[in-house]
Amino acid sequence: MCRVPPPPGGPAVPRLHADDGDGTDREAFLEDAAAQWAQIDPGRYPFVHAAATRLGEHDDREQFLVGVDIFLAGVSALG
Repeated sequence: MCRVPPPPGGPAVPRLHADDGDGTDREAFLEDAAAQWAQIDPGRYPFVHAAATRLGEHDDREQFLVGVDIFLAGVSALG
C-alpha cells in the first residue's frame, strides 16, 4: 500500500491499488479515509471536508478512463 500526501491539516492516508494484494477492502478503506478527513476543520478546509462526504461515491476506473480520453484528445489535437 502506498502513502499519499495528507489533506491539509490531516494525517497521511494510504492509497489503495487494485494490485496491492494485501487484502484491503476498498469500501472499508474509503470509509476510514472519509472518517479521518471529516474530522478536519471544515471552516479552514471546506473542500477537503466536502470531498470526504463524497469519497465513496466516485468510480476510480471511470475517472481514470475519462482522464485518458482527455489526454489522448489533447495529443491528437497537437498532431
